[in-house]
Amino acid sequence: MVTKEEFGQFIAEFESFRDMFIEEITKLKTEMENIKEMLNDVIKETKVNVSKKIG
Repeated sequence: MVTKEEFGQFIAEFESFRDMFIEEITKLKTEMENIKEMLNDVIKETKVNVSKKIG
């Protein structure tokens, strides 16, 4: 049988894990958005460079 204290400790650990998980997911989302912006910049630069060489 689980005591109220053990259950409370379990809930506290779960909430801590959940908060950490959400924080890490948020960091990954931000990092992915930054990578997307960098890739868009590279694509724009590549198009400009190809345009200059062709034109």
